[in-house]
Amino acid sequence: MLHGQFSPTSDRATVAAYFLYGLEAGLFPEDCAKDWAFSVIAALDDPPIEIIDVATAAHRQDVFGALANASLGADSALAGRWLLTRVHNELLSNRISVRDAIRKSMQVAFSTQLPEDVYYAFDALDDELQLAENGVYSTVADVTRDTLAELSVHGQGSSGAT
Repeated sequence: MLHGQFSPTSDRATVAAYFLYGLEAGLFPEDCAKDWAFSVIAALDDPPIEIIDVATAAHRQDVFGALANASLGADSALAGRWLLTRVHNELLSNRISVRDAIRKSMQVAFSTQLPEDVYYAFDALDDELQLAENGVYSTVADVTRDTLAELSVHGQGSSGAT
């Protein structure tokens, strides 16, 4: 997902939740959220104060607080699926390790209140990875393949991003 390029029809509260939970999971720096907020401000004649607060936040904790306010009423599950798509793409392009992908996916599933089975699917992959790393069961390549498959099932490629 190209998080800087959400379509104009994307719900701003859900996009704010995407950044909030993505920052919490360590998927991108806070500047990404601020860049998005500045793009929203530039596109609107009368931008909402919540978005202005994100753009002008001076400290990391202020960015989190502003995103929390801007994400009120968000579809957190949709934001979670967008984030899992991002994790998928990061793992597929080898920008993160399978261990990081699994841990970030567990964090996203928990934070965005995706169904419990999503969290536990990644938890099981974490266990499988530990076994593979210790030469007990499976291989890291197999776990990577299974993680990509799980991310494909639970992510959402048609996210409203262009």
